Amino acid sequence: VTLKRIGQLKQFLFHRKFLFTACTLAIAVHSFSQDTVWLSKTGTAITHKDSAARFNVVFKNNTDTQQVKLLRYLRDGTLLEELNFFPYRPAPVLEGVFKRYRNGQLVDERFYHKNRLTGSHKTYWPDGQLRRNDSYKDGQFIEGRCYGRDGADTVWFVHHIPAGFPGGTD
Repeated sequence: VTLKRIGQLKQFLFHRKFLFTACTLAIAVHSFSQDTVWLSKTGTAITHKDSAARFNVVFKNNTDTQQVKLLRYLRDGTLLEELNFFPYRPAPVLEGVFKRYRNGQLVDERFYHKNRLTGSHKTYWPDGQLRRNDSYKDGQFIEGRCYGRDGADTVWFVHHIPAGFPGGTD
């Protein structure tokens, strides 16, 4: 094998790798379409981004427009939430990961199947350390653990207590 032949082989592999990367990127870009919705402080959709308090970017799978990823941002571009839906119309059904951010830092991550918590529900301290890790199946709590700021086990507590009042109905 000559040095010339090795050089030709390297060039061929480089071009093949480049072509593969370009094709993969093109497929990814064409697989999802994107819409941006500008929102007022009250959450009402508006047409002018200059008066918007936040915005949503909606990614729709082109092969199945009912599969949607929704990213919610503050006006300055700070990510607030990531939600996944299937189907999206007529009423959105949570399906997949739901993430909530504070100051760009992940603070809450949970998984849904048909609008019901299923799998892990994790929350994080501001430094990114795991705060709690609960398990759910079909919306029902199974088990959980809580952690202190130092990462050590601590007393488990209920993450969310629904509001109620005497005489109220379910």
